[in-house]
Amino acid sequence: MKKMVREVSAHLRSAEILFTWCYQWSRQKGDQQVSSALRSLYPALVRARRHLALFQHHDAITGTSKQAVMHDYALKLWEATGTARKVQRTAIQHLMQQQQKAANSKATVFNDFDRAAYQVPPSPLPLRLPLNSPSSTAVDGSAVLVFNPLAEPAREVISVFVEAGSGGLGDICARDAEGNEMEVQVNPTWNTAAHGVGQGGGSYRLDVSFLEVSFVAELPPLSINRIVVSRCEKREAERSERTKVYCLGCPENPNPRGLFSLSRKPEGAAQLENAELVLLFDEATHLLRSVTHKRSGRTEELGLEFAAYPTAQFQSGAYLFKTDPRGEDKVAVFGPDDLRECVITSGPVFSEVTLLFESGQSKQEPGTFSHTVRLYHSK
Repeated sequence: MKKMVREVSAHLRSAEILFTWCYQWSRQKGDQQVSSALRSLYPALVRARRHLALFQHHDAITGTSKQAVMHDYALKLWEATGTARKVQRTAIQHLMQQQQKAANSKATVFNDFDRAAYQVPPSPLPLRLPLNSPSSTAVDGSAVLVFNPLAEPAREVISVFVEAGSGGLGDICARDAEGNEMEVQVNPTWNTAAHGVGQGGGSYRLDVSFLEVSFVAELPPLSINRIVVSRCEKREAERSERTKVYCLGCPENPNPRGLFSLSRKPEGAAQLENAELVLLFDEATHLLRSVTHKRSGRTEELGLEFAAYPTAQFQSGAYLFKTDPRGEDKVAVFGPDDLRECVITSGPVFSEVTLLFESGQSKQEPGTFSHTVRLYHSK
């Protein structure tokens, strides 16, 4: 719920900025049709603000209200998310039509994810990449719209998803509005599909057909940026560094789709490195152990563990978090046997180490936990 309220807050703030921008533009241009469409959305925008404000109650934000009340809070936040996204789509659609004029006047803006209910996590919607991109100079593809609400330039790593299909994708290109090609990193994803790649017995599988495409975007202040992601064919000299993926259950497959390689994790401690930092991970636990600053040579030793504390019985409200003086100071959440997978990803945009744990009383539906440490290779 706390993650959901932060997402609602971010979506609502972006929606308010886009609404104001588009409404003032329509008034200056005398476009009554756009102004009327935006005014019709304003009551829903006000209601979304009220839903977010309601959740600031001390028994809401802490999750200590009764179950039926928390359910009502969640429904209101889910509604607020849908409203904010609708306002965003409407405003961006009108603003982009004005920028692109008649060339893209019939283009439609869609969400980048779908959420059927608040109880389920968001599901990313993959881009559809046309097959008619015969060369690296082709511009056919799916357009990604990135909004920078800040009054200053921003440099962001943008990630979208594509489906490889049985025939693969070939190369993937990303180009900005001026046609400049951007450095792209392609990663496999994790899901619960039984046909994926991974350790036997675990519920998570590495999916080599549903792929994450990441690139670094330079965003001007208060701007909507159009980036085209497409299939392409590159000469070997044009190809940037391919992504390398290492995991405990990975098969030896040096070139599965031509976009990344899969290998078993080698013995020994893992290390991530960029121009500024060196991260060293523990050989036994795979958790971050030290950070070395290259310029100064200083090394910071770290100790990382996941633990919980027992709470007092028969409490209500905020007292649900009261510690039990008769219990232990802390209880380990995960043990060495709970680690299901360790995935190391190394690419031109970022490198990361992801740990997947499973634990709990139910063997059919164990609790899952994912921990990721990511290091960007920004210049």
